[in-house]
Amino acid sequence: MLTLAIESSTKIASVTIASGDQILGTIVSDNPKTHSEFLNSAIDRLLALNSLKIDSLSRVCVSIGPGSFTGIRVGIAIAKTISYFLRIPIYAVDTLSCLAEGEFSTDAIIVPVLNAQKNLVYWAAYETDSSMKNGKKVIISARCSSIPELMDFIQKQTKVLKLIGDGVSILQKQFDLSLMNSKFEKISADLYPKSELLAQIGIQWEKNVQPIDWKLIEPLYIRNSEAEENLRIKS
Repeated sequence: MLTLAIESSTKIASVTIASGDQILGTIVSDNPKTHSEFLNSAIDRLLALNSLKIDSLSRVCVSIGPGSFTGIRVGIAIAKTISYFLRIPIYAVDTLSCLAEGEFSTDAIIVPVLNAQKNLVYWAAYETDSSMKNGKKVIISARCSSIPELMDFIQKQTKVLKLIGDGVSILQKQFDLSLMNSKFEKISADLYPKSELLAQIGIQWEKNVQPIDWKLIEPLYIRNSEAEENLRIKS
């Protein structure tokens, strides 16, 4: 079973092909302006490098946001096209849960944070829960809020936290997190959602999550784009 995973919701885009649990290859781009060009060429290149044809794919996984409006839209469009023409299942994964995926090794609360621009952040909160099918519990679902709102959540927690994602750097500019060291098991502003983790989620979901009809998949924007917000203000 071959899985194609497409992650393009932040400035770091990546594409992965996996066979079962084994990652066959990943290609990464750090130029958000060329995500639309990168994704198609990366898929073609990965298939060629592994001597595969596109019709050998068994499923496609795509990150649906929150994050870059353009990047999300492009990634979803490509994933839906592949799902439609190959008639294969498509799994839509929110970007914050993808970012958190590699961190469920302890009892800490995992708080993935992404830069939403204009002094806002996208964030969510998760923790390990063996009673759940996927072993994870959503404490706070994906949302967009101000830095003080996120800090208020952090300060109220009694368990240690893992704070990850490029939005952490915005937090660090406004608050001295070193004064709260005992609250954090990990702080990293250098982590981004990865297509390798996205592929792993899709493989896990195949066992207990129904794929969505490609026509029903929509971006998880949470807030208006800058163009929509400017139009709202003018009206």
